[in-house]
Amino acid sequence: MTGILVVEDEQSVAGALGMILEDSGFLVRLASTGREGIALARVLAFDVTISDYHLPDITGIEVLKAVLRLNPRGATILITAHSTPELVAEATACGVHTVLKKPFPPSEILSLVKSLVGRG
Repeated sequence: MTGILVVEDEQSVAGALGMILEDSGFLVRLASTGREGIALARVLAFDVTISDYHLPDITGIEVLKAVLRLNPRGATILITAHSTPELVAEATACGVHTVLKKPFPPSEILSLVKSLVGRG
């Protein structure tokens, strides 16, 4: 089963993402801090990691860089309400596959995840 890690401190957003992805047959783990997400990635190799940029402890880019070091074949998505060209450039330079601006329709994240894991 395809594993997805969602690192998001807003409980409503994390819950919605988890439900959308689980309803499509993905195994989802949620983390509310960057360090919690990295700890999960040390134990499990996720096919896709989705992280918010603004987290209470570290940035989403730091999370995704650490996850990519642990699992270079995993896909990464950074979500943020405050996307700038500089942020996109920084994320891309660190190996992040996609930067997605909030708010986004559920169909967009689902389609993106499916394409990254070859199910779309």
